[in-house]
Amino acid sequence: MSIRVITYNIKFLPTAERIGGVHHRQRADRIAAALKPHLTAATVVCFQEAFKGAPRRRLIKMLGRLGLVEQSLTPRLSGLLIVSNLRGNAIKFKEFDAQDGWDYWARKSVCGAHFQVRGNNLFVFTTHLQSGTRADPAWIQAIQQDQLRTIRSYVLSSVNDRPHAGPTRVALCGDFNIRGETEDVEPTPGYHYLCNQLGVARDCYRQQHPAAPGWTYSSESPSKRIDYMLDLADLPFAAGKPVGRFSATHCDLLRMPKPYPEFSDHRPLFADLTI
Repeated sequence: MSIRVITYNIKFLPTAERIGGVHHRQRADRIAAALKPHLTAATVVCFQEAFKGAPRRRLIKMLGRLGLVEQSLTPRLSGLLIVSNLRGNAIKFKEFDAQDGWDYWARKSVCGAHFQVRGNNLFVFTTHLQSGTRADPAWIQAIQQDQLRTIRSYVLSSVNDRPHAGPTRVALCGDFNIRGETEDVEPTPGYHYLCNQLGVARDCYRQQHPAAPGWTYSSESPSKRIDYMLDLADLPFAAGKPVGRFSATHCDLLRMPKPYPEFSDHRPLFADLTI
């Protein structure tokens, strides 16, 4: 069975009412309408920066009309939101201890949901790591590495401690704020650390597109890849909770209508994960 997972930083910033000249509530309607053609019978959508109260509620309402129900246990200020047309169980979010600048206010974190699909277990996690600030880059890198270690621990405990039986697959997606490659598509040290720390068995986009840039930021003038869809099968899960790799994947950037800035400053990413 194929599950479509979409990750999208939608920039519902608490400090601004409009993005690209469009009010957040209008953007909520447009985002839901733009995603509609890309929904399948089994879809999980993970949002980051869904901060604003009324627009967030509006987005949940509009997606609900498309059969997508909230599956996340997160405070609004975390900005994280998971919706799906599959019946799932939300996993309580974990806020990062290490944060800097405005990210303290944003309550950067990781959250997840557990789905049982035809005898299979699917865990989907999403996150939003420390953004770049005016602080020393080495300090930002240290914070991001601490956050990656928190994600590792959170994913392991969430899967190991949750009662479930049968084949299990684990996906992690989101805005990592860690550049994947240089302009020559050479992996960065930060990307190597990310993959090693999280037991990444497959970077879904990079495996399918080994030479394509795959830039996700910014939406209007993309120049770097910081949003990922990852298969975490290589993490050291408990022996009694064996986790396998997705048997097949298709991953690409999701085409959104123009002008892009009216939707977000990120481009969404999707993967069809076969379990």
